[in-house]
Parts: sequence; C-alpha cells; structure tokens
Amino acid sequence: MAVDDVGAMVRGIVDGAVEQATDFTVEWPHNFHIGFELPTAADVHALHGRFKTDGVELRTAVVRARRGTRFFCVAPGGLLVEVNIRADADAAV
Repeated sequence: MAVDDVGAMVRGIVDGAVEQATDFTVEWPHNFHIGFELPTAADVHALHGRFKTDGVELRTAVVRARRGTRFFCVAPGGLLVEVNIRADADAAV
C-alpha cells in the first residue's frame, strides 16, 4: 500500500482510492466497517500481533465469536476494520 499526503491506494484483491483526504474530517456512520477474511485463525492472530507491534489502533483483542475468529482495528481516517476467518464460525450463522 502506498500512502502520501493526499490519500491512499490499496492494491490486491480490492482496489480503492481515497484522494484529497486532508483538511476535513470524515464522519463514518455508527459501526460502519470494512472487513478482510484471512485464510486461517493463525493468520488472524499473527496480523493482530503485527498490528500491535506496529502501533495500529486496536479496538479489540482476537476473539472467537459465533461468527468466527476476529478482531477490530482502526485505519487512518477513523475507518473501522474487521479482520476475521469465518471457517470456524458456528454452523447456524
């Protein structure tokens, strides 16, 4: 991911751009978030550890919930991000 003073560009499975992202405050709707599903629970734990080491704002620890193993963090600009694996979710979900 390349980041500069006017925005960010994400490359990979999903492409997105935030341009002219300075000089104003973004207001996200309550509980709005984006999510990324990883291949394994070990990957979720590893990324949480890396984010913690790198100083990313973490909103939760890694938890095993009925919808799978997950954690939440905050991206620059205040966007809530969910990182999860659904392979270990309860069958009824």
